[in-house]
Amino acid sequence: MEENLKLYSEAANWWVEKIAEEHKNIPSCKLEKIRKELKKAIKNSLSHDGSMRLSTYNHRDALIENILFANGIETSFLPLGYEMIIILEHACVSDNVGNILVEF
Repeated sequence: MEENLKLYSEAANWWVEKIAEEHKNIPSCKLEKIRKELKKAIKNSLSHDGSMRLSTYNHRDALIENILFANGIETSFLPLGYEMIIILEHACVSDNVGNILVEF
């Protein structure tokens, strides 16, 4: 259970850090709220389906986009060209040419 919580946090952190890297003017309090909401959404999805895909290869991911929008952040701030696949207790992120960037 604790390993799962760590995975949800790492997955949410990765997206929030990527957004923050590209848009440094987003207040840290908003980033923290996005992080918490994304972690909860990842947990709920994995609890229900056992796997999930967050992808911005050709379009912005609806789940992350909705969380950004709900927190008053422009959805255009979501970086394109990444895909995160989470299966049970493992996740990896790849770029738009298939290079694995990170695994956790």
